[in-house]
Amino acid sequence: MATQPGGGSVVSESVQLLEDVRANRGRPHLQFALLLFRLAQASRARSGLLARTSNVVFTAAYRAYSLSVLSLDIPISTTVSPGLVIHHGMGLVVHNNAVIGRGVTLRQNTTIGAKSGSGAPKLLDGVDVGANSVIIGNITIGENSVVGAGAVVTMSIPRNSIVVGNPAKIVRVRGLDESQ
Repeated sequence: MATQPGGGSVVSESVQLLEDVRANRGRPHLQFALLLFRLAQASRARSGLLARTSNVVFTAAYRAYSLSVLSLDIPISTTVSPGLVIHHGMGLVVHNNAVIGRGVTLRQNTTIGAKSGSGAPKLLDGVDVGANSVIIGNITIGENSVVGAGAVVTMSIPRNSIVVGNPAKIVRVRGLDESQ
């Protein structure tokens, strides 16, 4: 599952970065944003004058590039596991308390947020989120689930599910309604 931002060793942080780069092959603008994101997270967890200085530099660079150039808003305090895939990214907003699992795919104009006074969503490993989706509240999207484009999800979704619509409805749970 997800590791805390900047909470690993230099080796584990390097592995996270390599997985992000591989997952976004062919999208150098997003690879660069994720490089800055991981560097800002790593420097945030370190102590000392050099670490604080590098944190200011990396965080400022990440925020300027991601917000101004890509319209991508994933705070560095967000827990994001390795292998995050971002398609297009424009208009992507993620709450700082959201948890993003390994190998999650996010697309443009998607909001992952909290309702007033509640927790933020947890997207477990392998979740694939379609464009223009809203996932909001203290909910969990189960492993390997698919959130269809334009879905508004306000309830927890079991693993291997496909959800669509506004409000989102489960249309299929893979493995339960298919011949193996």
